[in-house]
Amino acid sequence: MNQLSKIMMTAVELSQKSRREGFLALNEEIEELDSESMGILKFGLRLVLDGAESGFIYYVLTNMIDLEKDSEAKRLGIIQREAVIYIQAGYNTRVFTLILFSHLHKHERRPLEYRLLDDDLDLDGLDDTEEEQEPEEPVEAMEQSEFLKQTAYIIRIAYKFSCKARREGLLSLEDELEDLDDEYIKEGLRLVVDGTACEIIDTILTNKAGLEQDENRRRLINIIKEAVLYIQRGDNPDFLAHKLLSFLDNSELKAVEEHIGEMEFFTENKFEEANPLEAEGKKFTALASNILHRAYKFMEKYKDLSASKEYIDRQKMAARDIFEYGMQFAANEEYPEDIELILSNLITFEKNEEIKRLKLMQKEAVLSICKKENPAVLVHALLSFVTDKELEEIQKLFESTKFADKFKDLLTSPICDKEEAEKTQNKYKEELEKSIGSREVIDFFNRPYELVKEDDMERLAEFIKEEHPNTSAFILAWLSSGRFTAGGIETIAAILKFADRSIARELFKKWKYDDPELMREIKSRMFSFEDIILLDDKDVLKVFREVDSFDLAKALNNADESVKEKVFNNMSTRAGAMLKEDMEYMGPVRHDDIMEARRKISSVAMYLEEKGEIEVPRSN
Repeated sequence: MNQLSKIMMTAVELSQKSRREGFLALNEEIEELDSESMGILKFGLRLVLDGAESGFIYYVLTNMIDLEKDSEAKRLGIIQREAVIYIQAGYNTRVFTLILFSHLHKHERRPLEYRLLDDDLDLDGLDDTEEEQEPEEPVEAMEQSEFLKQTAYIIRIAYKFSCKARREGLLSLEDELEDLDDEYIKEGLRLVVDGTACEIIDTILTNKAGLEQDENRRRLINIIKEAVLYIQRGDNPDFLAHKLLSFLDNSELKAVEEHIGEMEFFTENKFEEANPLEAEGKKFTALASNILHRAYKFMEKYKDLSASKEYIDRQKMAARDIFEYGMQFAANEEYPEDIELILSNLITFEKNEEIKRLKLMQKEAVLSICKKENPAVLVHALLSFVTDKELEEIQKLFESTKFADKFKDLLTSPICDKEEAEKTQNKYKEELEKSIGSREVIDFFNRPYELVKEDDMERLAEFIKEEHPNTSAFILAWLSSGRFTAGGIETIAAILKFADRSIARELFKKWKYDDPELMREIKSRMFSFEDIILLDDKDVLKVFREVDSFDLAKALNNADESVKEKVFNNMSTRAGAMLKEDMEYMGPVRHDDIMEARRKISSVAMYLEEKGEIEVPRSN
């Protein structure tokens, strides 16, 4: 077989063995690897066996690859580096294979697909003879008309699937995937339905886009990537459509709208081709002064951004003026990082350098307003886009306006005033003392808790177990975490399980530094692996995305049938088959390993709840 095939198949074989038997079982195979053709793989796996961290391994291997002058040798090195990193991470064999495949062209994948992506992934007895791969015929550039037609198809499908996934869950998409015409969105959504982590999907589709030489094909794959990842997140379908359309300029957008035809999104969102900044026909300084003044007015007038909707210029918004279009999202409290991506995409189409600078000012204004920055910070940030000479002109333009004095104040106002900060701090301190009393009074009320600290934890547990959970949790907050080791962990976990989540979060912040091991132990008692059956199906999927499939396979050993049923009911057919395959590979599992895997999954659930991504029911 040729070098590429040999690297791929060797990597998959090593991945399978390490998952079955552990890293140390690879020692002999690593020594037998050819240093000439698989030097990166060999050296990297040695570092894995030595216990090196993944970040360090990636850094070292990248430096070795950068020394290569030949582009093909570099690519083979990158594939080997990725193999090392993902073998160390212990990914499922099929996902591992798909990641490596994302570095290959179609004609390179074909000879390997039937060998490495069949259901059994059986590598034994493969023909080891040299195989000739016919180079792929040069692919013609994608015509603009075809790009727009395909983009319209992707947006229509993405919008439809996003709406369905929000209503019925991601697994409801499984039966419709085979009917999709585009291989990239089909593969991406299949990974989503299988519960693959978003980072892996991002990596696979980013690699595929990087292989494309044609600009339109590369742009199309990036559109698909954003669609797939957004559907996985389960957010607003209308915002998804805006996000995908940001990859198109205004003239392309109108053409795509015609291809799509009737779609609910376009009945509520009308677009125009005009470029508002160019249409105004004003000098740079006049336009820049307008941006400064309008952004300041928004920041001063609308402390609650949702109230600014009526003040947005609808005509400019329809033409996707960066400021008005961005403020539409800010008023709806959409995700700032997504707003930045949308606006950045739109700015890339601008060819005129002065207009581009103005658009960058507009974007900065939107993001500053989103972050509720100090007005002086906003003005200084916007003025970083203008020269000193242009600033003088802007000041002259403001001279005859009501904004002149305020603008002068903002120009001379420091971004961070130390004296003002101290005044604010003292003010809050005074208010706090008024609300809870003097220092002496606070100390007096501390005394009962000092006495409790000397008490026996078992007596304390008996004393507070009938109290309201919030009262009990309040008492716990005054205690030293070291006292909990006296036997009260179960009681504390039970109390916090029913207490307000805000109280539990505050306690965990405290214990994170006092006694992190205790904090992890209490968290694992608050949500057991068996409590998975209490979660909503959508929340189960979110937990599974963060859990290693091998840990899940271990945790299911000897699990109750109701737990197994909950797990497999929330997996696609293919993901369920992969999980059963993992369970068969590992054979008998030690009790300690099962419990450790279950604790990991419990910790993931509690972590997601802390972030507010899932809701863990309080069961009796």
